[in-house]
Formats: sequence, structure tokens, C-alpha cells
Amino acid sequence: MKYPVLNDFIEKYHKNTLYKKGEEYPKEGFEADPERVAFLQSNKNRYGVAFLGPEIKVSDEEAEGIEEVVQEEVASLDEHVEESSDETETDEAETAKKGGKNNTRKKTPAKK
Repeated sequence: MKYPVLNDFIEKYHKNTLYKKGEEYPKEGFEADPERVAFLQSNKNRYGVAFLGPEIKVSDEEAEGIEEVVQEEVASLDEHVEESSDETETDEAETAKKGGKNNTRKKTPAKK
């Protein structure tokens, strides 16, 4: 569940993370505790202002759109990984053709 940030604040329960007006709460890697959210949505604090708005609702259509985008990104990444592994196999085949040896020069000790 996401909530809009109405006023800047530092969330002491999220490793002193700064939340700025217009961002979403909680940030990635953190979870929203319902009691904490209720407190941040109320103006019953020493500042007298609410820091969070009501929960951001995602419609079924938006959720489907998001899911499609995620699936497309995953497919794109899969293709990229396959291309990378093909290149690695080609490099390994070329090395095998050369006798599997490294073509670097051998270092000889310096003459005194």
C-alpha cells in the first residue's frame, strides 16, 4: 500500500529516511505499519499537520497495465541475457580453436 506524502518529514522508523512532499510512502525496501500510517495521517502530533494522505488506490486496469510493462521488461532482459551468453560461447569457441592457449607474451627476466 502506498500513501502520498503531504509534508516533508524524516521517518525515524525507516532509518531516518527523508520523505518529501509529493513522494510516495513507504520507499522501496520499507513496509508501511498500519498504526504508524494512521499516526502520520492524523494532525495529532507536535507539529499539528498530517504528513500522509489517504491510500493510493490502483484500479484493475492500471494494475493490468503495470503487469504488462513488467512482463515486457522481463522479456527484454531475458533476450539480453541470451545474447550475452551467445557472445560468451563464441569467445570460448574461438579460444578452443586457437588451442586453448592464452596469446599473451611470456615475460623473461631482465638482463643485468
